[in-house]
Amino acid sequence: DPILVLTVFMIMVTHVVAGLERRFCNWLLRMSQYIIHTTLARACGTSPIPAREKNLLKEMPRDIRSARKKWDLDGITILYAACPSCHMLQKVVYEKGKPTLSP
Repeated sequence: DPILVLTVFMIMVTHVVAGLERRFCNWLLRMSQYIIHTTLARACGTSPIPAREKNLLKEMPRDIRSARKKWDLDGITILYAACPSCHMLQKVVYEKGKPTLSP
């Protein structure tokens, strides 16, 4: 559904691009779900929300981490360290839980 996709996309952009914290993005997801639910309830009048729309709301993620996972936006981070004198980059590897530079 385009409403769901656009809403989650908007919140995803605020998280990934603008750097909005996870807690606030989760709040935005829940508030958006509430706004969509209220809008659907008003559009349907006094009758209950149709099953299709109820299922749509159930599919909406409640946590930004599940949205990132569903949209495959969890990247792999590779750490590098720069030598302060020559500025050469070296990959950081972890040996026994401690960061060391690769040879």
